[in-house]
Amino acid sequence: MRFDTSVSNFFENFKGACNDCGMMTLSRYLNSLFLGRVLLIGLGLSGLLSLFDLLANAGDVTRYSSNILYSLTTYLALRFPEIVEVVLPLSALLAALSILMQKVQSQEIAAIRAAGISVYRMGVMMIGGAVAVVGLHFILLNLVMPYSSHALYLWSELDYKGAPPQMRDNADAPDWIAAGDMLIKIGSASPEGRVLNDLTVIVRDETKRMENYFTAEQAVYLDESWALRGIKYPGLGIHPDKNYGLEAGLNLDLPIRPGFFAKISAQSNSLHIVDLYRLLRDKDLVFDRPAYVYQIWLHQKFSRPLSTFVMIALALPLAFC
Repeated sequence: MRFDTSVSNFFENFKGACNDCGMMTLSRYLNSLFLGRVLLIGLGLSGLLSLFDLLANAGDVTRYSSNILYSLTTYLALRFPEIVEVVLPLSALLAALSILMQKVQSQEIAAIRAAGISVYRMGVMMIGGAVAVVGLHFILLNLVMPYSSHALYLWSELDYKGAPPQMRDNADAPDWIAAGDMLIKIGSASPEGRVLNDLTVIVRDETKRMENYFTAEQAVYLDESWALRGIKYPGLGIHPDKNYGLEAGLNLDLPIRPGFFAKISAQSNSLHIVDLYRLLRDKDLVFDRPAYVYQIWLHQKFSRPLSTFVMIALALPLAFC
């Protein structure tokens, strides 16, 4: 009796191990198919859309260029990450649909379901491939595009003249910035972002009422602070017993690094997660856009990569056919 029980337990354990082995094999098979087709479809769609985009913008890109090949290839290199980022969720949907359609036509889905594996469990098996696509999407959106999109934006503002700059000449800066007890109006920023031009600074008291205001021709970023130059007081609220730093100059307590001024006027793709999080975290730092805009941009940095899971879920009902 004990022998029969031992043999029965052995076969039950062996059967369970075989089932687990079969599940792992099926999961690896589905994930390899999914990743391969996402890569194939993604490259195909990205290449096609890149060609159409290049044809639509080739005239503008090469208008002031002496080296047409360099300008076109540089434009493609900077534009390609944006196109891949848009195409990835669609590639995941088409890849999942093509796999399931092929399995339905070959009766493999029927065999899999007859083995006790539900359609929803098949979807769970493809999570590994989906996670890889989500990771690639996240890297593109948060590590690659903040540089490529920013460079392309600055280059387009210069009518694609020369090489893509790191910062734009006379870069647009936010109209108003609130930093602590000061309201600051900035006209423009230098190419590297280390010089701010045409500043108006309003100094407020503890009750947030205007105590004084002055203008400055420039604010130069030195030693992690902004040194004001060309300070002028229109005469409002000046106290004769205060020097206001007219001789030695004033350092503006503005907790922003130089490169941020050129980026802030660009698209959301040009901003890192750290930049967006800092805008929301620092309550004393306010730009000319409402706070909810930066919050939406921050949420998009996470929600757009996660759309791959939604695409796989949309394709699963095909397996019931």
